[in-house]
Amino acid sequence: MSSSSRLLRRALPIALVAVLAFVLAGCDWAQHPAATIKVDGKTYHISESELLDQVAAKKKDQPVSVSAVARTLSLRIQYLFWEQEANKRGLKIDPSQVAALKKTATSADGNSAFIDWAAKAQVAQNLVLDDLAKKSTTNLDQGLHDLYNVTFKGKNATCIEYVVGSDQAATTAAANAVKGGTSFASALATLQKTDTQAQGTQEVQCLTDDSLSSSPAQLVSALHTSPVGQVTGPLTVSAAQYIVFRVSSRGPLTFEQAKPQLQELYAQSQSQQQQTEASALQQAWLKKAKVEVNPRFGTWNAAKFQVDPPGGVPAKLAKGLDLGTTTTTTPSSALSSQ
Repeated sequence: MSSSSRLLRRALPIALVAVLAFVLAGCDWAQHPAATIKVDGKTYHISESELLDQVAAKKKDQPVSVSAVARTLSLRIQYLFWEQEANKRGLKIDPSQVAALKKTATSADGNSAFIDWAAKAQVAQNLVLDDLAKKSTTNLDQGLHDLYNVTFKGKNATCIEYVVGSDQAATTAAANAVKGGTSFASALATLQKTDTQAQGTQEVQCLTDDSLSSSPAQLVSALHTSPVGQVTGPLTVSAAQYIVFRVSSRGPLTFEQAKPQLQELYAQSQSQQQQTEASALQQAWLKKAKVEVNPRFGTWNAAKFQVDPPGGVPAKLAKGLDLGTTTTTTPSSALSSQ
């Protein structure tokens, strides 16, 4: 065997080892995944270095908060779920919507990665919820008639405008303002400046006896006997709760008369239904998904659909990490508008 052949045989293993080392070095997830998710026969890896680099966001000279990492990791897993649900429906995430949401978003710790993934998760979630809404409103007119039959048909209704306050003096001032010609909506807006617990109507609301069944007897009596068009109150409803109201009409309502309120009630019920259906989708995904989180970053909490930061982290694992507190987040509450 020539010397050149022997040299080549020796060089090949060395070269192979070098190539393999290069490939593995590039596959950070293969050695150090922050999380691994196995679902529907596929495996998804979230790279540790990518996650830390994203959270650090050009502040690599500062320690990375365990809380920030756990929150961002939670959102990445949540995004995966919502993205898969959107894809099943043939829905595509619009990058422009993500960008628009990010412009008005804030994060308590200034974590740009958190904002980025929160925006993506929110847009994906909205796509799925909107799709559920479209399916539930395909027969809107029938839904409104069904709701009318249960809520208002053949029942006496007392239609009122009102404000309820926790400060008697301020509520009395609101009553005087309405008696002087101010609208209930304006009086409510003024009352809420000093009374954060104040509530009221922006428009006339109609109440049947059924809906008043759990209300204080003195209030029900006043609603039934106060002259139509007269401002009544403030009446004491309970401790530190006072109401001012004006009855606009009494008697059964036709479908058309009740329609504005029916639409509001229907929208509320559909929103609750969509959330229920979305929760069912989430639970179904959790049953088939296997989520493994690197203990350096916390533990997977399936009940809350999030990564809980580690409570006590060994020093060798906590190196470079700031053991801060955590804030529980979900896609729907992850962003706040400025």
